[in-house]
Amino acid sequence: MSLQYLLDGENNICSSVSAIDENFGDVETLNASMKEIDLKKPAQLFWNSIDSVFYYAGKRIVDDIPLDVYVTKVNSSSATSTIIEMLYTTENWIVETAMSPFLHSIIQYHKDESGKKTKTIIRLHSFKNSSGSEIQQTSLFIYPCLKLVEDSYLYVNIKNTTLKDLENLGIGRVREGLREAVAHVANVSLLRIANFFFKQIQENVVAFFVIGEASGVKPANTWNRSNVGNETSAESAVKLLNETLKEKDITFSVFVGQRPVMLSLSKASLGIIPTTWGPLPVPSFRGYTGGSMFVLGFFMLLLGAAIGVGIVYFIWKRQRFTGLAYQIFTLFRARLNSHPQCDFNPTCNVILRSIRVFSVESS
Repeated sequence: MSLQYLLDGENNICSSVSAIDENFGDVETLNASMKEIDLKKPAQLFWNSIDSVFYYAGKRIVDDIPLDVYVTKVNSSSATSTIIEMLYTTENWIVETAMSPFLHSIIQYHKDESGKKTKTIIRLHSFKNSSGSEIQQTSLFIYPCLKLVEDSYLYVNIKNTTLKDLENLGIGRVREGLREAVAHVANVSLLRIANFFFKQIQENVVAFFVIGEASGVKPANTWNRSNVGNETSAESAVKLLNETLKEKDITFSVFVGQRPVMLSLSKASLGIIPTTWGPLPVPSFRGYTGGSMFVLGFFMLLLGAAIGVGIVYFIWKRQRFTGLAYQIFTLFRARLNSHPQCDFNPTCNVILRSIRVFSVESS
């Protein structure tokens, strides 16, 4: 791609996108007239030489760590030279199935034409696992520098699999395998493809991702640059990808250890996520309308009023019947009391006592 992305590592904010700077320490000039450059090989970057022979120089304690020292001398000219020391740990480091000493630091002692001596210390901050099981995530880090346009937001179906299957393989491995396949077909850099996520939709697994637009920056003239001209636009990249998927599936491999697992993108399944959605459908109402609720409430009011009137009428009739019965018995009692033979008639006395009991209970 021949571009460099500068980001604020702490805040993950893009500072600039530009051609690779030929003055960087890790860049060498291959052809000055054509300004053709390349990145230095690690051996050349650390040792200023790619064919040096190192000799064991004994042990050294650095920060209470015992280290083995290997040394060599590189003569740049008759008057300039560099002595290089490599300091390794005395104990092996184990990473997966690999086991070897760890390079702690590199010390360079420089001598120029004037005899001035300088010292450079390169201390390794961390190391990257370059085995087959390592998941590359480079484009994740430069995502803030990508320019996204209408054609950038894409989705595609992965056939004959489920989201659970992809999780068992490792989503990171699937993501990077898919990134390489898309970049190859669309003729763009891996760095411009990012922001993957996967979702199970019915019987398909849909992969969503973005392709960044061309930066508009003229790239540096590197010897292995694939695109001689400018970068491929996002529109052209999507067109290439779509034309391929119209004709056939796109197959890519995911390595689990040393075992390749083949996955395929479904033919004619590429789509662009729209920037604006269409109007949402009017929701269908399920339940009672306002009119029906009014009618229901009105009839419930009438029913309640009718029940209330019935209860009041029942109570009124009951009280009226009780008062009328009491009046009849009172009149009957008075007539018995006024009868001349009642005082001497046992039957009459029993009736009077019953009337008294009834009168007490009624009152």
